[in-house]
Amino acid sequence: MEHLAEDTEGLLSLYEASHLRFFGEQVLEEAKDFSSKHLNLLLSQNKLKGNLRGQVQLSLQLPLHQRMPRVEARNFIDIYQQDAETQHLVLLRLAKLEYNLMHSLYLDELKELTEWWTQVKAKYKPGFPRDNRLVQCYFWAMGFVPDREFPKGRKNLAAYGIIATALDDMYDTQGSIDDLQMFTHAINLWDIKAVNELPDFMKVIYSTIVENGDQTARDALEHLGLNIDFLPYIKEQWASYCRVLMVEARWARERYMPSFDDYMHNARVSIGIVPGMVYAFLAQAHVIAEYLPECLDNWANSELFFWPGFITRLLDDLMGTDDEMERGEPKAMVCYMAERGVSQEEAKVHMRGLINNAWTRLVELGDPQAPSHIRNSLLGVALSICRTVQTTYLHDDWFDVGTQPNQDCLTQHLFTPIGD
Repeated sequence: MEHLAEDTEGLLSLYEASHLRFFGEQVLEEAKDFSSKHLNLLLSQNKLKGNLRGQVQLSLQLPLHQRMPRVEARNFIDIYQQDAETQHLVLLRLAKLEYNLMHSLYLDELKELTEWWTQVKAKYKPGFPRDNRLVQCYFWAMGFVPDREFPKGRKNLAAYGIIATALDDMYDTQGSIDDLQMFTHAINLWDIKAVNELPDFMKVIYSTIVENGDQTARDALEHLGLNIDFLPYIKEQWASYCRVLMVEARWARERYMPSFDDYMHNARVSIGIVPGMVYAFLAQAHVIAEYLPECLDNWANSELFFWPGFITRLLDDLMGTDDEMERGEPKAMVCYMAERGVSQEEAKVHMRGLINNAWTRLVELGDPQAPSHIRNSLLGVALSICRTVQTTYLHDDWFDVGTQPNQDCLTQHLFTPIGD
């Protein structure tokens, strides 16, 4: 491979291809190390200029396979229009038109969600600690389910994310253990009458969860033409989510430090990605309808659900806030440091290694018994989720609204169309 050492485009292609390796493919692992080493060397020696330098820097930060397609489309259009030698003007105009049409659709959906959430917030007297995370939640939904033909499913998914964020805060800071236990039991019942037994401040969020779940099931059924009731799967996911939040609430209040494995077993679900995947699958249920019940029945033992939750939890914990630490909330790094007696930096290196390994495992997924179009659709959702999360956690905690990288990402990719 030494003859590639000065071939920047060849090195870049080799580096990108190496991220599609299966677990144990040593040759591609060596190719990744080789290409990464020489690309970094070319950058340090200032041998790369212009667009090529930017592409190499971006890929070394985050390889193409792990980047969010919506963000990558904007990046590529910006790069392409600067290269006068390769420009195909008609193709460039079509790309900009498609991007801006989707931009307009996304903003309309965001406006509808904002109106809905404003009405919900007005009823919730304690106030939501993170009530300004609506845009971040919608951006994730946009990445999870980007296609034009799924607006209802995308809005239901975004609504789920907004509610889940509020629910996470409620379990963290707003409820006593007794109140939270009562709420967890009520979610299991999934009966709007159960709201009468809850403390006043929990009634609004409980009603909102039930309304969102019922609406999502109706919308999925409307698109199917099949007699499949998906509401039980939605109920199961909300109940599972509340149960793991209940576990974490007890850990935090008791200052209990679980083992790393026990923490991750619970935390890969409490990050909320598993229910989010169910909502994302239901958004395009007509594509995978006949196979979806079997998929959802086996979610607890499915790697398709396991790895996205695993990756998201580790990324979130790597970017965790000091407030969470002060509240005594166990985090992956803290559990690992306590268990292994290692430094914070050593724990970070280990977490990033686990994330890289998870991506390799994700590449291998797909049920060989399922038809190829269904297998690709299911895996496509998992990859869309992981790419969105990996992209948005590149610089900071995505749900920390005060950080400049997060604001820049939203401004460029959600609020700013591409000019002529």
